[in-house]
Amino acid sequence: MIATIVVAMTALTLAGFLLPALGYELLTRRDPVRAAFSAACVAAVLGLYGRLLWLNLMRRTAHGHRYGLAAIAVVCWALPALLGAGHGWGNALVVPTGLIAVVLPLRQAVGVTAAMTVLTPVYGVALGLPALSVLYEVSGIPLASFSGYAQVWFFHVVQELREARAELARSAVGEERLRFARDLHDVLGHSLQAVALRAEVAERYLERDPGRVRKELTEIQTMARDSVRDVREIVRGYRATSLRTELDGMSAVLRAAGIRCERPEIAPEPPRTRTSRSAGSPARRRPTCCGTPAPPGA
Repeated sequence: MIATIVVAMTALTLAGFLLPALGYELLTRRDPVRAAFSAACVAAVLGLYGRLLWLNLMRRTAHGHRYGLAAIAVVCWALPALLGAGHGWGNALVVPTGLIAVVLPLRQAVGVTAAMTVLTPVYGVALGLPALSVLYEVSGIPLASFSGYAQVWFFHVVQELREARAELARSAVGEERLRFARDLHDVLGHSLQAVALRAEVAERYLERDPGRVRKELTEIQTMARDSVRDVREIVRGYRATSLRTELDGMSAVLRAAGIRCERPEIAPEPPRTRTSRSAGSPARRRPTCCGTPAPPGA
């Protein structure tokens, strides 16, 4: 869309150089041959110019494009010689310069622009152009060449910035998915392991102590509800984690299974973090456990 607008604006600018002279041929001279020839030349120049500009904006530069530039230069230099330098055809000498730095490599474009800056005014003097027109060509050719180069360069820079922004957005989405997966794994992994251990303890006491079994089932229900709440908080991005809470929960589960556990000492007020503000879940310290599960009835 932007490339189309750039090409259309450039074609409109070039039309301002060529259409006054074409209008003179069509409306004042009224020579069918001259009018048809000048209209065909103007249409060919504008069409080929727009095509080359479009291809270079789309990064489809090819070696053959320099032949198209040469064809535009030949036509624009032939028009004032064949139809007369007056009535606006002398403006055609400046038209090809906007494509020099677009089609040619930068070093070649500098040399060709310098040559055109010297040769075009000389050719204009030979055609009998006014002194002001010749002076305009001396200053206008370098400016037109630089303007064409800057136009394409800015378009490519904006395009690359848009692609980089889209890539950053995709990367941010991927990182958020990884963060969510890590948090979900940490919460569900720990909770499911605790539920499985509680269920195993309840199975051991199934025949011996129905009261203990009911207690373990109650704890399993509580853990399941807490896990559902934690998952919802993770989805909302507001789950707060605490090292002390994690250690207390794990120690309680291990003691219920009959495993002697020595909980490490921690600071009175350990720092708390929220998963929505961190790249991943905070590291959890596992309690140091000694011994093996006690047999049923111990």
